[in-house]
Amino acid sequence: NWTVTQGNLRAVSTSGYGHIHSNFGLPHYGKWYCEATTNASGDALGVMLARDTHRNTYMCNSNDTTRNVGYGYLSDGRKVTTDRTATNYGASWQATDVVIGIAFDADNGTLTFYKNGVSQGQAYSSIPVEPGKFWFFGQSNDSNTNNSDMTWNFGQKPWAYPCPVGYRSCCTENLNDTFTGSNANKPNNFFDTKLYTGTGSELAVTGFNFQPDLLWLKPSSATNDHVLVDAARGSTKRIFANSTGTESTEAESVKSFDSGGFTLGTHSSVNTSGVTHVSWAWDAGTAAATPSTDGSITPTAQWVNASAGFSITQFENVANSQTIGHGLSAEPHLIITKNVDNSENWQVYHKFVGSGQKQYLNSSSAQVSSSMWGSGPSNSVFTYDDNVTGTCIAYCWAPIFGFSHFGKYRGNASAQGLFNYCGFRPAWIAVKHHGSGGGDWQQYDMSRNSTKATVWDTFLELNDTDAQNDDGYSDLRVTANGFQAIKDGNDSNMSNSDIMYIAFAERPYKLARAL
Repeated sequence: NWTVTQGNLRAVSTSGYGHIHSNFGLPHYGKWYCEATTNASGDALGVMLARDTHRNTYMCNSNDTTRNVGYGYLSDGRKVTTDRTATNYGASWQATDVVIGIAFDADNGTLTFYKNGVSQGQAYSSIPVEPGKFWFFGQSNDSNTNNSDMTWNFGQKPWAYPCPVGYRSCCTENLNDTFTGSNANKPNNFFDTKLYTGTGSELAVTGFNFQPDLLWLKPSSATNDHVLVDAARGSTKRIFANSTGTESTEAESVKSFDSGGFTLGTHSSVNTSGVTHVSWAWDAGTAAATPSTDGSITPTAQWVNASAGFSITQFENVANSQTIGHGLSAEPHLIITKNVDNSENWQVYHKFVGSGQKQYLNSSSAQVSSSMWGSGPSNSVFTYDDNVTGTCIAYCWAPIFGFSHFGKYRGNASAQGLFNYCGFRPAWIAVKHHGSGGGDWQQYDMSRNSTKATVWDTFLELNDTDAQNDDGYSDLRVTANGFQAIKDGNDSNMSNSDIMYIAFAERPYKLARAL
């Protein structure tokens, strides 16, 4: 347990062992520096570089090397890492008013500690750095009897000792822009949500900053299907997220993708008179791409927006195991596929659930062990191992810092659920309890929770036809850089259960206001 004061810059442990880390996630680029000054003496003090998934009471834990990952410098002069191996490293610092500097080079994967401005040498190298996984500066209590007490400087005031050349302070101004040119820091140029009221007559829905290439529609105030259409298959070709059903053609559903929106026909699933509908849209490029030849088969149609980390791929499944080029030049963290010719489940790959598991978008069931994804996607291809032949569609997303993030957290059934750092203020979040027993795919967005700026309590379930719901125990608190579950709902915060999430940005942390 920890008490934080002085603008959350002084951290004091109130019981033996434990750790706390900053709320500024270090991106996969750049060189980052901070200082921590001791307010107590003794053997309890420790500083660290930790993953956001680090939840153990000790700095590192050999029993869970995938979740509890950290690299630390203890006040007795030793360094310690994930396998809990402590080795001699530098000078001890078991006194008050000692300034410890921490320098993390994300470009080269190295970590160096300083005592009162003197480098103790490179402590670690080959630290894994990749898009979509954040490191954090943190503090630990390495004693069962004494307390750890330190005050932190992330650059909000002058350094006590010179900052290493080329390193940045931990402030949002030092984050790179998300996207470039006229798109800089404008997530809604590539993803957006719009609400509309059905008329029962032909209806143009406008206000987007792009022409939608993947469109997901749902009556939010009434019961009906989740309708998905995309540019690779054509606007009139529908599939339903909540169903195993095959593709159907409906001329009066989505009639066209337009510059800045789309046009609807009269079909009740997308345009019931007087009913509020929600539309989610993604941009997969300005025109069809030349299909990738990186895999064992070539897609029959493909749209790619590598800048936004999103592609749509249509392909013919003809074998038990094949590879398909996704066109992103980056590893997808989320893949959603559907065999549109057969009544088959939607198949979902999520990086932090793992390549040995698959989930069904149309079901609340738990994850299923599967070899469908092989060893996982690469920067060029994904594996599709399924013995049902037919035309398939795949939606692939790679994480883009400040725009999209895919992760998982451990539920605790408390009003202070674990905080999930995204690197942006979310506009759209989906959560899924994927372990034993499973749970519904609960989806939240800013547009349907606009009167509740920080607490989102209204959600849809992607796997069923229900209207939006506020069940009283599935609330999320949204901040400038992420979110947390704040109720004890089984689908969003079940105790000791793994819950995966998908998030898209309203505004990058670089520009988001504190909430």
